[in-house]
Amino acid sequence: MRLCPDASPFTLTRQQLLEVARELERRTREGLSRRGAQLQCLTTYLPIRNVPSAGRVMVLDLGGSRLRAAVVRLRGATPVVERGPLETAMPWERNRQMDRKRYLEVQADLLEGLEEAGPISLGYCFSYPAEPLPDRDAKLLSWTKEIRIPETEGKRVGRMLVDFLHRRGKIRCSRVTVINDTVASLLAGVTRPPADACIGLIVGTGTNLAALVPGRRIRKLADPSLANTLLPLNLESGNFDPPHRTREDRVVDETSGTPGKQRFEKAVSGAYLGRLMAAACPGAGIEPDLGAEELGRLAHPDRESNSHVRMVAGRILRRSARYVAAASAGLLAFLNADDPVRSVRIVAEGGLYWSRLNGVPAYARQVEGTLRELLPELGLPDIFLNIECIENANLAGTAVAALLD
Repeated sequence: MRLCPDASPFTLTRQQLLEVARELERRTREGLSRRGAQLQCLTTYLPIRNVPSAGRVMVLDLGGSRLRAAVVRLRGATPVVERGPLETAMPWERNRQMDRKRYLEVQADLLEGLEEAGPISLGYCFSYPAEPLPDRDAKLLSWTKEIRIPETEGKRVGRMLVDFLHRRGKIRCSRVTVINDTVASLLAGVTRPPADACIGLIVGTGTNLAALVPGRRIRKLADPSLANTLLPLNLESGNFDPPHRTREDRVVDETSGTPGKQRFEKAVSGAYLGRLMAAACPGAGIEPDLGAEELGRLAHPDRESNSHVRMVAGRILRRSARYVAAASAGLLAFLNADDPVRSVRIVAEGGLYWSRLNGVPAYARQVEGTLRELLPELGLPDIFLNIECIENANLAGTAVAALLD
């Protein structure tokens, strides 16, 4: 009996990838024009005029599965981890409600472990959809990755945590700055030599894109004083509905806790690839919640398993990388339409993006190769493309954000 259907629907042609790129570009323009668009295109109110060259802050990085805390100092604009990072697993489970007090306690415990006595600014890297506010805080719009914590949506993310810390009395935060993890990756890149465009890319448990965008292109921006500055823009691209999804994509979406939402994330990210594999090979007995790392092992050519299962796993991973490349190409096409882009720095973060098989970063190579294939077709034939892995990028970028004037 055949364990899997034909794997060809997971193969994307160059023409199909270009359609994905152009749709992402169109949706970005739409998201910059109005609220409620498919891509929310959330503006972070941190004008990038000068990169701070000195300062010291406490940083908290809340990701899809891990939590990290550190004290970071800028020395000549170079971020240095002075204390930490301390790390712990977040004790939440998908589709199971977590107590709000417990959610705050885990974060407070880790920060207090830094033993920081005096008043200090807090940079808070928060990797869930939150609307940035002009006072540097952010309002939680919704949980993704099937996380559920009552009495938090619609609340100020930073204020909620700082008030909890102050009630415990061990840490005094003089100011809190909340940014998205993709924006943190982006801002880690601005400490490096300049490029015409800078992009933050996350491909791990979830996925997202961010870029520096001139304020004049953000038509829904209410503050005209920001028109001539560069502003970090969080696309919230996980909610992108890409062309050429398959029947298996629809099964994963419809059986998730958030049908109709985060369709791009469900097609490419580590939280969902196992479910996609189980939908594609229902007779193979594959665990739907297996991680992307295990999916990579299924795809390994030396693995003693059904050859068709190996082929499907490999094509799902390859399609994920090519989808990510097409979305990134669409964002670059959008940026190039305003000012010519001859060089770009992409700071990529996430366990899936930098995953290795036999020491080879196959996923990262697939993304870069596909980008180089698509960019000439989008009017960017000679672009200098630099995709970087920056150590502690989220901590470094969040420190830069907290120290910006």
